[in-house]
Amino acid sequence: MEDYFNILAYPMWVTSLVSYYLTLILCVPGNAFVLYVAGLKMKRTVTMVGFLNLAIADLLCCLSTLCYVTERTLAVWIHHVQDSPLHYAHHHVCQCFHLELD
Repeated sequence: MEDYFNILAYPMWVTSLVSYYLTLILCVPGNAFVLYVAGLKMKRTVTMVGFLNLAIADLLCCLSTLCYVTERTLAVWIHHVQDSPLHYAHHHVCQCFHLELD
C-alpha cells in the first residue's frame, strides 16, 4: 500500500496545484469584473447588493487560496536554502497565518 502512495504523491500534488492555479487565474479577474459591473455600472437593487456580497466573498476565498498555493509551492524548495531571505519571509508568513511549519 505504501508503494501506491509514493507513486501517486507527486502527480496528485501537481494536479492539485494546477487546479488551484486555474482557480486563481479564472476567479480573480471574473470576480473583479463582477464587482466592477455590479458595483459601478448597474443600479443598486437588493439583487445587485446580493451579487456584490457574493462576489466579494468569492474573491476573498480565491485570494486566500493564493496564500496556500504559494506556501505549498515554495515549501518544496525553500527549505533547502535555510539562509535565504525567502526562508525567513516564508517562516514569518506561516506564523502570521498560523500555518503548519515543517
